[in-house]
Order: sequence, then structure tokens, then C-alpha cells
Amino acid sequence: MDVRAGEKPLAWQSQPVNDEGPTYALAKDVTARNESEPALRESERRYRLLAENATDMIGQWDPQARIVYLSGASRALLGYAPEALIGRDGYELIHPEDVAAVTAAHESLLRGAERARVVSRLRRRDGRWVWTESVARMLLDAEGRQAGIQFATRDITESKRQMDALQQAEERLRHAEAESRRARDAAERANRAKSAFLARMSHELRTPLNAIMGFAQLLELDDLTAEQRESAARIVGGGRHLIEVINDVLDISRIEAGEMAIELAPIDVGATVDAVVGLVAPLAAERRMLVRIDLDAQHAHACADGHRLKQVLLNVVSNAIKYGPAGSEVLVRTVADGERVRVSVTDAGPGIAPHEAARIFEPFERLERDAATEGTGLGLALSRNLVGAMGGEIGVRPAGDGSEFWVELQAAGAAPTPVAQERAPTRESELAGTLLYVEDTPSNAAFMRRLLRDAPGVELTVACDGASGLAAARDHGPDAIVLDMALPDIDGLAVLERLKGDPASATIPVIAVSADVAPEREAAVLEAGAVAYVQKPIEVDRFTRLLTSVMTRPPQPDA
Repeated sequence: MDVRAGEKPLAWQSQPVNDEGPTYALAKDVTARNESEPALRESERRYRLLAENATDMIGQWDPQARIVYLSGASRALLGYAPEALIGRDGYELIHPEDVAAVTAAHESLLRGAERARVVSRLRRRDGRWVWTESVARMLLDAEGRQAGIQFATRDITESKRQMDALQQAEERLRHAEAESRRARDAAERANRAKSAFLARMSHELRTPLNAIMGFAQLLELDDLTAEQRESAARIVGGGRHLIEVINDVLDISRIEAGEMAIELAPIDVGATVDAVVGLVAPLAAERRMLVRIDLDAQHAHACADGHRLKQVLLNVVSNAIKYGPAGSEVLVRTVADGERVRVSVTDAGPGIAPHEAARIFEPFERLERDAATEGTGLGLALSRNLVGAMGGEIGVRPAGDGSEFWVELQAAGAAPTPVAQERAPTRESELAGTLLYVEDTPSNAAFMRRLLRDAPGVELTVACDGASGLAAARDHGPDAIVLDMALPDIDGLAVLERLKGDPASATIPVIAVSADVAPEREAAVLEAGAVAYVQKPIEVDRFTRLLTSVMTRPPQPDA
């Protein structure tokens, strides 16, 4: 009962002690309550107005998770009028697989969490499931007790579908990337295995070739009949051709495995062309052909590896001479446009049809009409890989009755790079002294004895393994050592390191001989102290000059 006492509204509550005793009454000042009720009613009116016009479904659960309020948005979201769901258990509409997530969110609010967010599926009136996102908070009564849960729920079916599609796409992308990595790793392993196999095969081929070509070159130095000299020359020529094949295969394998070091620098293209034309001059003279140079770009510089660019141009120009008709002309021309430098080689050969242009850059591909001309079918394939590794392009197109091969590289504006010219040393001294040859292959030892047969001033000692070689070097102190790098007991590099680490042999010059043509192997041997690294098969003239440079005695004055 509310009454007014003076100027204050009071709320009275009375209760008799017993049937016959007095009645006690309690009066409470309700001024603040009466003043706040209009504001509370207005706040509730505004809240319901907002809730009824919101696109999200606004709702409320009581402490037992029964639905006590839903906004009109329930019609669009669930297909139910709000009154159809009032009093029902809120969990009835939740997908069984999502009950655990909703329960966890509910319990976090009961434990005092300020808010909880949950994604779940709700069942519509037509039986379909709709994906929803709800943000909920705990409601407290005037005494601070938990009075229920208020939530706002929106339809995220379309965004969930898009998100799932994106996740599936990302998963497919991750799977594709993983497959790509596995394929790349497998390809790299295969390339490494191929490179290792080819390196081993190269070693096995070079070792017997060393004896074949060595003895053939020594035969050429003897007094032979014309027929015998021609036979020896054919043996040497065939051996060198086989070495070219081996080297080209190894180079292609290294490029494919990413193991070939390409050192890019500004290269004087005109100077490189001059050097290449000089190298092919004997072949051109043999076929009575003229190689003409047109340096339209006189001082053009390209970003390239000088050695590899020379290798490519030497291959292309040599092909133009080999396949062109005798007595014809080959034109080598350079053109620069500021950004690119092009070298073209035009011949008067049989020409290459457009459908054949791609084939000739594949390994071991040769056109049928070229079968009579000596070649491996590897030169252009190697050239394509080398030019690609330098960031350039190579191609061919028809040019009159012949063909025009072209190489195009990025231009580089720098000072000319000197082109080193190899000069044969003059022999001012006679080969003499004591030589230790550490070699386990009898045919190679026999070759060395035959090579030095005409050098009576040389005393040769042969050691057949690393241990014997170390002992001989220590006991006899030779003037020079020729060390094979593949020995049956100790690796040649280890032998070299021991020789250089022993004061008794540290100053003896060591020439390393190996069938291993890997650049890293050569670098390691030279770094360990060898004065030279000679690849098998040995070129007699060069090897003789090298021996002369480390084993000499002053020339005797005339009597």
C-alpha cells in the first residue's frame, strides 16, 4: 500500500504477530522508485522499438535457458512468430553438433564473462538449418543477481558459405603448393642423382680415355707414315669428340640442377666476337669459307658470363661453318638498342623450317639431313641453357636460303672487360729433375713413362697408392709430384693436404690430375696447395709445358 506522509510517498507493509496480538507495519520511502519508473518504462519502450526494428534477432533467455523474449526478426530468421517460441527451451532449436559450443558460451557467462560469442546452426520452421552468429551478455536484477541472458543473433549463412569456400580454396592451394614442393624436391633429388651418376660416368670414361688419347698424341710425335699419322689423328680427334660430348652432358646436367656458377659482368661483345672468329678461323679456312664481322654496335657491352658467352658463340659460329656449303660466307653481326644487345650469325646453309626450330634446341636432336656432319646434338641445347642462365634468349629464323641464329642479352653500360689471351710459354730451359707420379692405373703409369722417354734428364718414380706416395715424397724429396686424385687407399685431396702439412714435402710443387671436372673439386684442390689442376684426358703439349714450368734446369752453354 502506497500512501503519502507529508511530502513523501511511502510503501507500507503490515503483518500481525498473532491472531490476538498487535500488528506491526513497515514503511519504505519509494520516492526514488516512483521517480525512476517513468524513465524505466521509457527506456524499455525505446529498447523494444529498437529491437523490433533491428535486422538482427534480439532475444532473452531466463536463468533456465527458456525463451522469454524474441524480436520480430525471428520471422525472417527462423520462420516463427516470436510468440510461437516464448516459453520453449532455447536448446531445442540448436543443431546437436553445436550444442557443446553454445553450452560453453552459456557457462562462461554464468562464470562472470562480460560477453560471449558463438557460431551455431539453428533449425528453421521449414526444417532447414541456418548458420548464425550470436553475441550474448548476462542480465542482472536490481540486487545484482543473474536474471537471464540477452542475445543478438544474425544470419551468417551466406558469409559462412563464402568463408568455407575460401578456406577450401586455401586448402586446395596449400595442397597444390605442397604437391608442387614435393614434385620440386623430387625433381631436385632426381637432378642431383643424375648429376652424381653422370659425374661418376664421366670419371669412368675419362680414365681410359686418358691412356687412349695420351698414347695417340705420343704416336703423332713419332716418325710415322702418312697413313699411320692419319690413323693417330683420327684416334685423337675421336677422343676429343667424345670428351666434348661428356663435357656438354655434364654442363647441361649442372644447369638443370642449378649447380653451374654463372658470374655476370659487363662483357665487351665486339671483343668476344673477334676472339670467337679467331678461334674458328682454321675450320673456316679448311672449308674455304669467309667469316665476316659487322659490328653495328662497336662498343656494346652485355651483362653476361664472358667464358659462357664465348662458349655459346663458338658453338653457333662453328655450326654455321660446318653446315654451310664450302666456299660460302658467314656473317656475324652485333646490334644494340640501349636495353638489349643482339649477336646474330647468318649462314648460307640448307635452312631450318619453322616447325623444326624448336627441335634443334633439344638434347641429342639432329635433323636427318645433318646426319653426315659430325656433331653431338648437344651444342645448341647447352647454348640455350647457358643463355637462359644469363637472363637472355636464343633462337633461329629463316634468312634467305640459310638461317640466322641470334643471341640476345641485357645491355650493360660499363667499361670494356679485357679479354685474356692465352699465350704458349717459350721453352728456355730443358725438362729435368726427379718426378714422383702417384697413380694406381697401370696404363696411365705406362703413358707417363712413354711421355718422359725423350726427357733423359727426368728420373721418374711411380707410387701405386697414397700411402706409398707419401712415403716416397718424404724419403726421396722429388723436384715435383704428379698426383692422381682418385687413389685406392686415400683420397687424393687428403694426400695433398698431408704433403703440404709435412715440412719434408711442403715446398714440392704438386700437379693434380683428375677425371673429376666439378669446379668445386678443382677449387678445393688448388686451395689445398696444388700448383695446377689437370683434367683427364691429358693434353700432351699443355702438360709438357706445365711440367717444364716446375721442373727445369738452366740450358747448357754451347761448347
